Amino acid sequence: MVITLYILMFVPEKNKAQVEDSAVGGEEEEEVEILPSQVPSILKDIAYNKHTITFVMFLIATCACNSIDSNVSQVYMTNDLKFSRESLSLVKVVSAPANIVCAILSSYLSSAKPFKFFYYTTCWCMFMSCYSIFVLLRTFPSDPLEQQSPFNIFHVTAVILLTDLAQNFWFTTVFVIVA
Repeated sequence: MVITLYILMFVPEKNKAQVEDSAVGGEEEEEVEILPSQVPSILKDIAYNKHTITFVMFLIATCACNSIDSNVSQVYMTNDLKFSRESLSLVKVVSAPANIVCAILSSYLSSAKPFKFFYYTTCWCMFMSCYSIFVLLRTFPSDPLEQQSPFNIFHVTAVILLTDLAQNFWFTTVFVIVA
């Protein structure tokens, strides 16, 4: 799989076009044979490539935001701020059917340019996770009466729903890239 990603990401389009032109011309395509002794040098090229390093650092930063949001924010909201668990459960009732529609929509939208769509989806996930952590939890009222106000419930519902949908888009796009 790593070698396939190497070929997809680092073989110039010019070489790919030459292979396609030779296949159309009726010539048989030569199969490239990779020897086991070549694998370490290919892996070294992948590991030291500046684009790969940038991509991995980008993923580490965005996945950290998503992980903190999904593991901490709802627990903090219900345990420390005493927000009702019933209200959070109601959001999940709405988000479950929306996630199914989101998966279908995501696979369609990411079919043309999956890496570009993956980048935008990852940025959207990071923005929504940071918003959930920094804005929603920071401005969340501690008074139980204020917590149940229509505006506050709408705000929590909208943020959790958009964060779940963004993470679902991200997850589906990863599988479009892998497939």
